[in-house]
Amino acid sequence: MPNAKFRILSTKSLQESLRQAAAGKGIELRDQPFIDILPVRTPELDARLKEIARGGHVLVFTSPNTVKSVAGYWDNGVKQQIYCLEAPRWR
Repeated sequence: MPNAKFRILSTKSLQESLRQAAAGKGIELRDQPFIDILPVRTPELDARLKEIARGGHVLVFTSPNTVKSVAGYWDNGVKQQIYCLEAPRWR
């Protein structure tokens, strides 16, 4: 969109429908993800997460990436209440 009134670069992937809606308002949206998120696992963290899983705690995270990285601890049928301030986008 060479005649866009505004141009916005997002560091997250954007849905095509959002790009099209913005284009209709003279806004060019481009996305260029440039942050790789790699979980850090340590024996201490593993032990603490297993302890939390047994305790039936309510967990609140600020990052959907964190939810994704720790979700495997509760795949064994344990009911765990997990909340996130941002809706996760699973891929």
